[in-house]
Amino acid sequence: MDDDPQFCLRWNDHQSTLVAVFDRLLENEALVDCTLAAEGKCLNAHRVVLSACSPYFELLLSKHYDKHPILILQDVKFQELKAMMDYMYRGEVSISSDQLGALLKAAKSLQIKGLWDNRKGDVESSVHVKPKSPQPVIPLPIVQGLTMEQRRRDDSREGSQSPGLIKKKKNKAEK
Repeated sequence: MDDDPQFCLRWNDHQSTLVAVFDRLLENEALVDCTLAAEGKCLNAHRVVLSACSPYFELLLSKHYDKHPILILQDVKFQELKAMMDYMYRGEVSISSDQLGALLKAAKSLQIKGLWDNRKGDVESSVHVKPKSPQPVIPLPIVQGLTMEQRRRDDSREGSQSPGLIKKKKNKAEK
């Protein structure tokens, strides 16, 4: 049945929830699996967050097989490291204008996404906005934090499956 509608389940607060969870995990030092050190001071971190935010860390940590590696950053001040960690975990950081240059220089050396764009070799100008899909989707009602969108079969994501339970409920509701 090629006309069988597909449903896209969207967690409306997915990004904000993940940011809040990562922030809480960092604050509680829960599930940390690596340590960054600068100027003799240490910060615990999560490899997955560092790797997601920096191709430098991704390459370095993917080749590091220790259970809990300690990465010593020679040319980075602890204050800059702390600010970059706040940026990576929270998506923003507040710093004074006199710290900006040093932070951006350190971010460039560690290839921190959003603070340095390795395609251009310089600081990114602003937040990138994802373009809207050229094909319209039909919004369906919000159900407990999810947004469902009906899509044509040819618009479905590879490997996605139509949730059977939702489909059965929809069919019952139409009867």
